[in-house]
Amino acid sequence: MDTLRIVVDSVSTMQINGIELKALHVTYNKIDEFMPRTYTSTIVEKIGDLHYMFNWSHLSTIICDDNYTSGLRCYQDTALGLYSTGIVDSCDYVFEWVGILEAEMQSSIKVFPNPAQDYVDISIDRFSKFRAELYDVNGRIHLETKSFISNTRIDLSKIGNGIYVIVVFEKDKKVGYKRIMKN
Repeated sequence: MDTLRIVVDSVSTMQINGIELKALHVTYNKIDEFMPRTYTSTIVEKIGDLHYMFNWSHLSTIICDDNYTSGLRCYQDTALGLYSTGIVDSCDYVFEWVGILEAEMQSSIKVFPNPAQDYVDISIDRFSKFRAELYDVNGRIHLETKSFISNTRIDLSKIGNGIYVIVVFEKDKKVGYKRIMKN
């Protein structure tokens, strides 16, 4: 069983779209004899925690099946209007539903080694021109490849450790993605 202790370190106010709201500056402590963790965050009145929706760090070991959040991009309601927290450039997030053909293509994309250190190789079972983009969990792009045919190596030596998504495109159409871990 996990125990999470939340300590309010201080209280302040902040202006969002001309409305003054209370802000609690907190410290989260995971009480665990084997893997204790601590991190700080801010909880804003009417909005919630600005860093983690479920009030725990995505780097903690209490994640189940690699499903986690990594920060509140934006908040909007009729009273406050639209508020961007600034963790990404835009509040827009586009989800593209994967159809049957895309799902078949997705299974033909192989990315290895995973976890990776300095590079990953992308192998695709079709002869066509592709390109790839590498995103972090906040949706920020870190790398883009030029056109390649089936096999290419992506240099990861200049990016930090973490979880990334490689999105593969054929012309301008997304044909699949693979999640990788760099350590």
